Amino acid sequence: NGTNNEVRHPNLEAYYSQYLAAADTLRNVVAGNPENDAAFFYLGIIAIRMQKPLMAEPYLTEATKLDSANFWYKYRLAQYYNIVGRKLQSMEAYEDLARRYPEKGELDEELLQTYLDANYLDEAIVVLRKIENTRGTDIQTALLKGEIYRVKDFDNLFMPFLKDTLLTSGELSPIHKGKLLLNTVSESQPAAIIRNSKAICDMFDQCIRDGFVTEESLSLGIWLSNFLDHDANFLDYSQRLIGLEGVSDRARLDAMAALADYWATAGDTSKAFKMYEAVLKEEPANMLVLNNYAYFLSLSGKKLKKAYEMSARVVQENPENMTYLDTFGWILH
Repeated sequence: NGTNNEVRHPNLEAYYSQYLAAADTLRNVVAGNPENDAAFFYLGIIAIRMQKPLMAEPYLTEATKLDSANFWYKYRLAQYYNIVGRKLQSMEAYEDLARRYPEKGELDEELLQTYLDANYLDEAIVVLRKIENTRGTDIQTALLKGEIYRVKDFDNLFMPFLKDTLLTSGELSPIHKGKLLLNTVSESQPAAIIRNSKAICDMFDQCIRDGFVTEESLSLGIWLSNFLDHDANFLDYSQRLIGLEGVSDRARLDAMAALADYWATAGDTSKAFKMYEAVLKEEPANMLVLNNYAYFLSLSGKKLKKAYEMSARVVQENPENMTYLDTFGWILH
């Protein structure tokens, strides 16, 4: 309705009324013929589609009881268990389906995901190998393998896999390799990333050179190269992001601020102060930029009044931030 970000289908009432009418008809069917397994099954499906999954279980269970050989009944019941968070029951149901219908390869990926959700990593690896033997390595299987190895043993399993996949594998495109690496960094514990930051940064640089140039990839490259003091890469990524077509204002301004900090730390205050001013012209309430600009101004011994005014404003709005308080105290000193 435009006030709470909900997307409302123009015919939503009609959409639900049709489901309700169908459910009424199906209930009349089972009242007259309680052995009609299909009617029970579709009552369960309607409950799920109307976002009332708890109402679905008795219908799906009854349909499966009436026709225990029906693949789709069992399959939907396994999905139902997963929807309502009953992971172990879902896993058992998928395992039963995989034993009964080994020819249905589409079950493997769902069984694999169920194992992952339950942290059954060894079982997940077995299913993954079956998937790879069937269809080879694509971006989906690479992401799944990465997820398993990342959780099981980041340093000894995941990092060798990542290096092999990103640096030597010809089966994935540069874009897919880059997405795999981005997924790695966004989903992993910071300590694991820090331990392996040099190798990850090298792999990331290879993806950039191979053509994986996006706002997200360059933003990550700026962070990694800055963390590792890879100055040449940091400058390259920052300048490329600032000039990237279609880049968001947020990413562009963050890159400009990072460049300003870099130049200020390196002693090139002329470039740094111009860049700080450019950021503040577009975003005058950027607290981090105001703080850093004030700090480096005070170090230069120039425009101390301006430095004081900026830092005082930051502290007034963030009175408990220790970094900002430290800057203000330094300027007062």
